[in-house]
Amino acid sequence: MNDRLLNVLLILLVCIPMTSTDIIVPALPLMVSELKTNISTIELVISAYMLGFSISMLTTGTLSDIYGRRVVLIYTMLIYILACLLIAFCHNILVLVILRFFQGLGGGSGTVVGRLIIKDYFPQNKQINMMSTLSTGMALAPAVAPQIGALCSKYLNWQSCFFITFMLGCFILWILIFKFKETNLNLSVINPIKQLPKSFILAFNSKEFIGFTLLIGFAWCAYFNFIGSSSFLFQNVYLFSANQYALVIGVVTIGYLLGTSFTRVLNSRHYTIKSTIKIGVASCCGGGIFFLIAYLQSYISLLIAAMFIIRFGIGLIMPSSQVGAMQFHPTNTGWYMGCLFFVEFILGGGTLYLAGFLELIKIGLGMTVSILSSITVLLFGFYLVRNINHERSSA
Repeated sequence: MNDRLLNVLLILLVCIPMTSTDIIVPALPLMVSELKTNISTIELVISAYMLGFSISMLTTGTLSDIYGRRVVLIYTMLIYILACLLIAFCHNILVLVILRFFQGLGGGSGTVVGRLIIKDYFPQNKQINMMSTLSTGMALAPAVAPQIGALCSKYLNWQSCFFITFMLGCFILWILIFKFKETNLNLSVINPIKQLPKSFILAFNSKEFIGFTLLIGFAWCAYFNFIGSSSFLFQNVYLFSANQYALVIGVVTIGYLLGTSFTRVLNSRHYTIKSTIKIGVASCCGGGIFFLIAYLQSYISLLIAAMFIIRFGIGLIMPSSQVGAMQFHPTNTGWYMGCLFFVEFILGGGTLYLAGFLELIKIGLGMTVSILSSITVLLFGFYLVRNINHERSSA
């Protein structure tokens, strides 16, 4: 398999989670009406996906260490494809929530296993560039998927969005079966069941690993709560059309693209991971202040600009923290990466569900509280990373 096709596969694998969620974001208000439900309940459609996704990430990394990257990706992609197809014919909210769980269960493997393939295939000095490239690819999904979802909901129906994810899954499966060769040449012989308690304790016995986990998890929370709730704020309160809202998401996504691109620039200039994350956290803090002002005063342009700044910071934090976390546990990397992303998506789905209750009080309130809370935790996560580094350099 040539490097170009491998890069395409990796980008598609990490785009799956964003595409599967962002493509239906413009249609959420329509789904509330057609499924005869409310905002809090419809957000279970996203939270259920995140739960399945989290479980997948916790387990598939370890399974790929034992059985290989290729076989795990093939089986999980089959689950994803079947769930997409069934959702495309779904008209019941309860069934939809259950199927979304299985869609996440199948789609979650690419997030972890794709990054493990990078660790298998590329030397360490190229890994951060590859991570930022993947992050750039991931950013294309929030830019493009809402545009497609808006068109589908306007001219067809919200179920048609899942025919598109179904076809995307089929294309990935074709590459995996016919083009992709196994990259994990040192399969683990460790019994994962016996090792889980010990591995979990070992992972979170490191303050630095906890710091990176908090940085990744709450950077994700800040973005995901915006995605999960902003459609109601912009379409129901500010009266944006689905297409106009999709353009808002595209503008915000440019901030993430610039952040990941700037990460590569800083890496080429030999900035440390800690220095890159520091810039990212500072950007998120500044954006959070503007976001609060914009929400309280209903400044629409400032709200979009504030999220643009926050997304820029997240684009710096995510790839740097992922590479940093991978370096502390060179053995059983699949488990530790799975554990990292499990926490990330559980936090994202959990905070979105809780924020849904605040949204019932006032649209946008839950989103704002979640974003500001997440940025506060980012500061603590950076403190842990900075503190440990300082201790080591002083020793």
